[in-house]
Amino acid sequence: MRMNELPAGGLRQRLRGAGLNLACGPFTYRIRSPLPKIEEGLALLYAQHPVADDDAWVDYEIDVLRTWRPGRGWMAQFRSEGESPFELMVVEHAFPLLEWGMNWCMATTVQHYLLLHAAVLERGGQALILPAPPGSGKSTLCASLMFSGWRLLTDEMALIPLDGQAPSVLPLGRAVSLKNQSIPIIQRFAPQAVFNGASSDTVKGVVSHLRPLPEHVARLNEPASPAWLVFPKFEAQAPLEITPLARPRTMVDVIDQSFNYGQLGRLGFETLARLMGQVETSHLRYGSVAAALQGIEQLTGGARG
Repeated sequence: MRMNELPAGGLRQRLRGAGLNLACGPFTYRIRSPLPKIEEGLALLYAQHPVADDDAWVDYEIDVLRTWRPGRGWMAQFRSEGESPFELMVVEHAFPLLEWGMNWCMATTVQHYLLLHAAVLERGGQALILPAPPGSGKSTLCASLMFSGWRLLTDEMALIPLDGQAPSVLPLGRAVSLKNQSIPIIQRFAPQAVFNGASSDTVKGVVSHLRPLPEHVARLNEPASPAWLVFPKFEAQAPLEITPLARPRTMVDVIDQSFNYGQLGRLGFETLARLMGQVETSHLRYGSVAAALQGIEQLTGGARG
């Protein structure tokens, strides 16, 4: 069953009761919350996602609670498995808090995949991996590619199986997180894009989440084969610049963008080494979305799905 196939009131009943079992790629989150912002965000952004049965295996138990603080009013609190890793936030920020918490669950526990801080998109069966630190323009580029013929696998976390086989990347299909000026940029680039309401004055500024395309969500069981690994960097007014990268140095930079490489030991090294042997590696510097897309076309040779 998909989220939009739940009976009337079914989403609210689950969120305020035993929980909603939301499947995102290989992970299932059991989410509970009485907050309208959580219900509204899930209904809008995850309408096409699978909802697992009540007795299904669940990877993460999540609660986004409402708690009163004198002088501050009603606040939202994230909790998972007894831990509350974030400061309380105003209830208007409940949905970004949920998304950040879902990322935290993966970043702190995943040990059966190599986990990279990277966006991943696919075309023609081949995956484009975009690892980058915050502020590089990764999510903006990811969103623009999603509306330019590339299938979204993930905006935030790349999952590489540790199976000793030729590397692949698994889809997550989560909402794309955009911040500040990236929001109107994508709204102009793709007027058909569906966003939830923006949350202002968060710790990351203005935040809004973009709904993945339904046809991409329908392919959450389809991994992709890595072909390109590109470090993007947005600089206002910068000319387009593509720089091939040497694999040994690039491997060190990719390690810096991994959440769990240090915990995986030899298995992590071997998996990353296989990945680096399979991809073309480059740095992409650009000053606009149009220039970035032009650069990606040059790097990928106009691969077609």
